[in-house]
Amino acid sequence: MNKKESHTEEEYRLLEARLKSAHEEIERLTSMEEKSTLPNLRISLDGKLVHANPAANRILLEWNCNVQQRIPQDVIQLLNLSPTSTAYSSYIKIPFRYFSVGFVVAPARELGWINLYGSELEYKEPSQLDDAAKLYRLLIENSNAVLIRWKCEDGFPVVFLSENVAQFGYNYREFIEKKLNYTDIIHPLDKARVLQEYQKHRDVGDPSYHQEYRIITKQGDTRWIDDLTSVDDSNPEFHHAVLLDITDRKNSEALLETSMDELKKINTELDRFVYCASHDLKAPLRSIMGLINLARTDVSADSDQAEYLDKIFKSATKLDSFICDLINFSRNTRLDLQIKQMNFQSIIEETVEHLKYMEHADLIVINSQANDVPFYSDENRISIIFGNMISNAIKYQDLTEGKEAELAITININENEAVLEFMDNGIGIAEEQQHNIFNMFTRASEQSEGSGLGLFIVKEIVHKLEGSLSVSSEPGKGSIFTFTIPNHKI
Repeated sequence: MNKKESHTEEEYRLLEARLKSAHEEIERLTSMEEKSTLPNLRISLDGKLVHANPAANRILLEWNCNVQQRIPQDVIQLLNLSPTSTAYSSYIKIPFRYFSVGFVVAPARELGWINLYGSELEYKEPSQLDDAAKLYRLLIENSNAVLIRWKCEDGFPVVFLSENVAQFGYNYREFIEKKLNYTDIIHPLDKARVLQEYQKHRDVGDPSYHQEYRIITKQGDTRWIDDLTSVDDSNPEFHHAVLLDITDRKNSEALLETSMDELKKINTELDRFVYCASHDLKAPLRSIMGLINLARTDVSADSDQAEYLDKIFKSATKLDSFICDLINFSRNTRLDLQIKQMNFQSIIEETVEHLKYMEHADLIVINSQANDVPFYSDENRISIIFGNMISNAIKYQDLTEGKEAELAITININENEAVLEFMDNGIGIAEEQQHNIFNMFTRASEQSEGSGLGLFIVKEIVHKLEGSLSVSSEPGKGSIFTFTIPNHKI
């Protein structure tokens, strides 16, 4: 290694040591500034607050501004701030409501700001502070909020307590004179939890924390308290808190919870009744329908008896459809999602086969297309959606002579969702009816003979699947129903 290389390495080590020393000095000065009891500010030449140490928090409250916000215009004028100004005072005093601060001004024009280093803090005349204290006291004593300041020692000895603690039957002097500590009035069943919360937040250094617990009044009653506690910035050994009586709210919450539990119980019992009753009705109804079909074989097709049997069968079919709707609604309410990979084409084929004996089912042309992307959802619930959409397309097709009824089913699947579109050229739905068709027992057409539950159940299923739905329709032209169903990948 030659002398030139050795000399270069020596200079590099020296420069590195100087940089390290400078970095340590910056950290030392920053630490001193953060711990300083006097405010330090950095303000840009266009009047924005760039930096403020913790001691300047009171000033920020007075100015009602934060870092990167503009300071008040009168202060900008007082400081003679502008991007072109070069003349600054070396010392300036800024007045506030209850104090004033003297600052040493250190311009840093090349950096685009000036530094203000607090050098003295003066409070205003005691008479002014006394007036403010009277106003604050009047405000507190006429408020429901109890203010308390206590020391972080066993029992939480109280050093200040607002007189409105009388709402709990106590005289504030009982605490100030150490006849009572604050923890003495905390409910025995809550005391351990309150102390645990206090210690947890104290250990991690939280500046404030919130909890709810019970206290015992002087009369022996129990009251619920909302406690917002803050650590004293100037002396962490003291905490102050705002205590609010929330007993009425807690009683209302308990009453609401009891009512909700009772409502859930009633709904569960009602749902069980509907499900069991529907099943019990379905079996004999199917027997009646079978007997009607059997009776048809013994009567002439053009006889009165055949007409009566047809009417009976039609009514039985309508009742069977209603029972199926009740069962589907009950299942959707009671059962959790059963997620598995689905085949949309199979669902369509099975649905069409199931509905082929519906009146006019043979007059509609059903076309479908779907892209080949794996899709996972609840097959039974999806089948109910398809059953309702296809059966509605059959029921409400336009039977105008010469018009061919069509239903186009389009399914677009990606890794996140499937968009199902059912587009028919049926009788359509009037615009004023479209926002009601998904309500329970709503029939959108005068020729509707259904229960009015079908589309309501479809809506509930879509919500259960965390999807969405929409409808677009015009009378005489047809309807488009669109469903977006999440792909619940396993």
